[in-house]
Amino acid sequence: MKLFRNRPVQDSRKHPDFPFTPQFRAVLMSISAGLVIGALAWITHVVTCLMNGSWIFGIAGAVVFPVGVFHGLLVWLGIAG
Repeated sequence: MKLFRNRPVQDSRKHPDFPFTPQFRAVLMSISAGLVIGALAWITHVVTCLMNGSWIFGIAGAVVFPVGVFHGLLVWLGIAG
């Protein structure tokens, strides 16, 4: 009894756009968009803290990046100020 058939292995490099296949471009754009949005939210956090004079929170958000990004997103949504 033969478990595997002898099938030719398809070469993924035969795609006309190799190595930038549509799936790869989608992942690349998603990662790029996430990084840009995170950086802009962090800058929003820093500017908001400088304008409001909340130095301690500004330094905490500048050192701990996710805190600043989260606060920047909340500023965009109008929840925080």
